[in-house]
Amino acid sequence: MATIIKNMNDLKKQIENACNKAVESAANILLKKLQEYINEYYYDLYQPIYYSRTMKFYESAVASMMGKSTATIGIDELYMSYQYPVKYTYLDGTAGHWTGEDQVHMANAGYHGNFNIYRDGHFWKDFEKYANENAIDILKTELCKQGLNVK
Repeated sequence: MATIIKNMNDLKKQIENACNKAVESAANILLKKLQEYINEYYYDLYQPIYYSRTMKFYESAVASMMGKSTATIGIDELYMSYQYPVKYTYLDGTAGHWTGEDQVHMANAGYHGNFNIYRDGHFWKDFEKYANENAIDILKTELCKQGLNVK
């Protein structure tokens, strides 16, 4: 059914709604790509011996709308809560437990669970490169799907 636009406010509202849907869809497409990078550059590079995977790192990847036409794609560091033994030693010699923030930083640096397990996979750096090269085209495609001709 066609939408009837009676004035400029109606037109503005329709365009804003279309843009919002396009941004949300583009963010979800980029989220799926981020999850692919996590699988390829993290999970696929190492099979754990001493622990069972929870997939929390994969599940911590999120896309969120920050406003009507703004989205963010990233890692929810608070989603992950790792409780390694107090005897866990950091590179600086201090003891503690591995946080979600530690996990994100170390996974991007190529480490798996501790400093002794390294594989050359840098999910975030490669995702940023992909997003920088493709996000605008993805958004344009999604805007076109909403009926907005964008060049």
